[in-house]
Amino acid sequence: CMLTDGGALLKCTDCGRADGGRVPAAMHVSRCPPPGAIDNNNGVLQCKGLENQPGLPSGGFSDSCSGCTVTAGELLTCTHCSSADGSQHDSSLDLSTCHSQSIDNHNGQLMCNN
Repeated sequence: CMLTDGGALLKCTDCGRADGGRVPAAMHVSRCPPPGAIDNNNGVLQCKGLENQPGLPSGGFSDSCSGCTVTAGELLTCTHCSSADGSQHDSSLDLSTCHSQSIDNHNGQLMCNN
């Protein structure tokens, strides 16, 4: 692995996968601010260790999303929600449109659990 683009991009040429294969992977370092750490998950670079704000709505999203906050009491935003392929996505959900008290992560997207 090496930093390129003036230290903005971490590029790895040989990340291990669960099937024994090796693949290239890259991630913008700014996507993983401290205290997060960049890690390999089945050939995909992920940010691990970002904490969620206390007092978030309940639901399974908190097991697979990190860097989550609620702003203005209405908008749940997570900076890293894992999808089925191991990649991480930014996702937001307007809680005023959610009639359920439970929120889940569906393939990297926050959704009401109705």
